[in-house]
Amino acid sequence: MKRFQRLIALLSAAIIVIVSGGSARAASAPVFEHLVCPEAAICPFEESFLDRASGGDDLISNRGYEETGLYESPYWTCRAAEKPVPVYAAMCYDGGPDRGVLSSFLYLFVSDFAGGIELALDRGEKVKNAVVLPASLGAKAEVSGSTLRFTAEKTGVYTCLINDDCMLDAVTVFVRDCADEEAEIESYRAQYGADRVKVFPAGRYDLDYIDVSDCDALYFRRGAYICATHLYDVRKEGDVSHRPAFLDFYNKTGAVIDGFGIFDFNRLDRNEISYLNISDCTDCSVSGMLCLNPAGWNFVTYACRDLTVSDIAVFGYRTNSDALNVCGCENVTVSDCFARSGDDSFSAKTTNTAHALRHVRFENCIGWSDKCRAFGITGEVYSPIEDVVFADCAVLYRNATWDNNRVCSLAVSVEYGGADINNVVFENIEIYRDTGRAFFVLITNKELQNCKIKGVVFRNVRYNADVKSRIASVIRPTAGEKIRLWFFRLFKQLLPLDSYAGKLEQPPINGNEIEVTFDHVTANGHKINRFNFNRFFTTSGNEDLHFQ
Repeated sequence: MKRFQRLIALLSAAIIVIVSGGSARAASAPVFEHLVCPEAAICPFEESFLDRASGGDDLISNRGYEETGLYESPYWTCRAAEKPVPVYAAMCYDGGPDRGVLSSFLYLFVSDFAGGIELALDRGEKVKNAVVLPASLGAKAEVSGSTLRFTAEKTGVYTCLINDDCMLDAVTVFVRDCADEEAEIESYRAQYGADRVKVFPAGRYDLDYIDVSDCDALYFRRGAYICATHLYDVRKEGDVSHRPAFLDFYNKTGAVIDGFGIFDFNRLDRNEISYLNISDCTDCSVSGMLCLNPAGWNFVTYACRDLTVSDIAVFGYRTNSDALNVCGCENVTVSDCFARSGDDSFSAKTTNTAHALRHVRFENCIGWSDKCRAFGITGEVYSPIEDVVFADCAVLYRNATWDNNRVCSLAVSVEYGGADINNVVFENIEIYRDTGRAFFVLITNKELQNCKIKGVVFRNVRYNADVKSRIASVIRPTAGEKIRLWFFRLFKQLLPLDSYAGKLEQPPINGNEIEVTFDHVTANGHKINRFNFNRFFTTSGNEDLHFQ
């Protein structure tokens, strides 16, 4: 009887093998595709190209070049689930000497993870150690000889650093859901009408701009490579003027930009044109694009309502190449984006007095800022800002220290305007390494008065930083203000905390007020509280601080 049962079991196993195409394991193998860029878009890499990436702010240091900005990675090769996958690279800046670095990357589009996708990344020379970031993805690196391995079990953006976190060898693996492109295109045609949908198949396109006047849906298939044409020489400040946007969705309702196309701005001079603009739009969505070496603010949303942005990626080195700026909008969600840029990564602003900014959420985004800030309210506050959340995000590196009162990882910074800011929350955020300040809440313009920043919360934030963070309503108090603040702090210490001290009002400076709450913030391995606060922060002395 037992022999008969074993025979039945063996026959059943054999049937499974035959049906699954030759092996029982194949039935549970991961199913995915990878990004293949057109050969015509790939520039042969030369070491001299690295000299182009500069920390300089002048136009010549940030000019464009004739070549594309895409290279085959000279450092890395990859096998995903034993299948060869091409690894590409783009130029970035490491925050140190005036020389660029290559940031390598690859894309996987996954239909079924099964037991996970094992990635074997080979450096071509011995790898001493490795780490996969962000830690929240839970991937662990294993190193053997010149190869590091890790398993991707879910969608996300995995960045590997090797040899004591050397920034010269970073490789980023984008793991995205694999969409049925044909089905998505047909659904847009059914929704908008075939004549209102513009599709870019795989291949290289050299364009002055993308005309969207006759469409409501743009779709870029995987492998579509869009090169912006150099049109205007910009070699000095007087050359800079308003140029038409490369892609401008204006005054549209329900429109969409979708698909994993690549936008290459390497040939443009700094500020030659504006780039990707979504303005005065309602109920629109943008998803999927990869942008290489933007020459100014890369992607700007202005005066929009009910907007969603997802799966955007940016690599670049030029000054002022902010990755994504949400300006004067309401009800915006930015999710699952990645940016290694030459300026701010993810910002909220109000650039004029006409439009306030309310109800904006950045979630599950990753910033690597080589020259400026990673997340926050960054500079322009000409109209009120209210209810902004940065949640479940990560900063891999932030390298800039050129002015620690202007640059940090998590910022609430008022440089212009001075309108009120209410309810800004940073929660569930990890900062792997900041060579300057991890975060600050600052009014940096000494001319501003009666600026109110209330309801700023740092919750479940973990960071490693080299410089103390700062909370300050003025950059430098006057001698008289310092005396007032000294007496205030003295009375706070002498009077019982639960009686008179609790009723003392913070002495305002220039009418400016700042209120910040720290809720489970860990700095360099230490939880911040009121007793060790001065070890990790500096203040003007009149800020309203709370600890939970």
